[in-house]
Formats: sequence, structure tokens, C-alpha cells
Amino acid sequence: MTEQANVVEKKSNEGRDRACPGCGKLGVQVEVCSQPFLYGEGDRAVELTATVPLYSCSACGLQFLDRIGEERRHEAVCAYHGVLTPKQIRALRKKHRMSRSEFARATSLGEATLARWERGQLIQNQAYDRYLRLLQDNANFERVCLSANVPRSEPDAATIGPDLPRTTTIMTVKNFRSGLTRESFSPSLRSYTPLRRRA
Repeated sequence: MTEQANVVEKKSNEGRDRACPGCGKLGVQVEVCSQPFLYGEGDRAVELTATVPLYSCSACGLQFLDRIGEERRHEAVCAYHGVLTPKQIRALRKKHRMSRSEFARATSLGEATLARWERGQLIQNQAYDRYLRLLQDNANFERVCLSANVPRSEPDAATIGPDLPRTTTIMTVKNFRSGLTRESFSPSLRSYTPLRRRA
């Protein structure tokens, strides 16, 4: 059985016991599918696609996502901007065996900002993303720790390799007005278009 089939079966079992947030009835169905969603506002919006578990209520027709679905959409937005995902940022910190406060102190990043990146509440800009990618290199991270006078442990090679991969979320982009570049779009996740009831 493939990994996606396992996810579908697991989610299907969860869906039967899940109450619809709209009508409160049980028996919600779930399907793992490629779901398009709008990112951005007005004529600067783009259409992205993420593979998500989509829940549907047979009673009222409401369709909704769970936490995993929201994370997949966030990863699609990160892929669109070409930046590290929250999971990859957490993996980078764990590679260097540091708590969030230790990592923030060593890198001069704000601990609250780092927490928002790791939780997917905020997307780092290109400059911070390049800084994070430079910190993947052990020698670079050693220099940063020395300049901040922060002791560090040996990196955990088992946690992550020397290079973090780019996000693997399958994603397509559709511009609604020609001439726009990816830098033209705000990374605010508040611009997600909510799912609608089926007709």
C-alpha cells in the first residue's frame, strides 16, 4: 500500500468520527486531493495548488481542512516564494541541537519571530531566508556562535544532512494579470480564500 493510500485510509477513519464544524453531524468524508486556492488579494492574486486532505460533510456540503491541510497550503506558499518551510527551519535548529532561545541568541534573530516562522504564522523574507540557508553550513554556524559568544554542541548529522532540500510540495502558479513577479506578492497567509459550500 502506498504512502498516499495509507494517508487516505487513516484520514477516512478519522473523518467518520469527526463532527462537521458547520452542522455538527458525524460521518464527514475525506479525500486527499490537489486543491487550488487563491493567494494574494485583488488582481495581484495567484492561484496555487497543494495536495491536502479535504473533508466534506454529506449533510450540509461544507468542505474544510484540518491542521495538516493548512500546513500543506502554507508549504505551497513557501514554495511559491522560494523560501524554507516551517518544518525545514525547525530541522535546521534541531540540527545544531539548540533550543529556540539559544538559536535566537546565537543568530541575533528575535525569539518571537523565530517561533512565528516555525509555527507557520509568518513567512521570512528573502534576506532572512538566505541567512538561514547560510546557517546550514556548520562552519558558518560556528562563526556566528563565536561572534555571539554562544557555546554550541556538535551538529546532529542524523537529524538533517548538510543541505536542506527545497520544499517538495507539488504546486502550480497561475497569474491573474500579466507582468507580475513573485516579489510583487505579499507573503501574508491571511489572504487565503476560504473553502465554500458545494452547490
